[in-house]
Amino acid sequence: MTRIAQTAHVIVTGGSSGIGAAVVDLLRERGNLVTVFDLQPSDREGVMTEIVDVRDESAVDAAARRAFDRAPVSGVVASHGIRGTFVPALEMELDALRRQFDIHVVGPSR
Repeated sequence: MTRIAQTAHVIVTGGSSGIGAAVVDLLRERGNLVTVFDLQPSDREGVMTEIVDVRDESAVDAAARRAFDRAPVSGVVASHGIRGTFVPALEMELDALRRQFDIHVVGPSR
């Protein structure tokens, strides 16, 4: 059976650094179109960046529409996140706890 090569368009959240950037590099090496959703622009060549906070549903929707306008999207890699605070949750400031929850739990569902 012959496999037909097909270029995909993939959105990578958090693709400007860390694991997300490594995923972007791998996808680009394989010839895929990549759009990064991040608070910082991606410095990867050939990558489109949407500056977006995953906690802002309307901003994510608008960025997704722009990405789909470029090309149909085949997949999403949710790789965004922030460094956690290493304290018991009951000792954590409420704003810090909400921010982590919104980014790590709510953000991927957008």
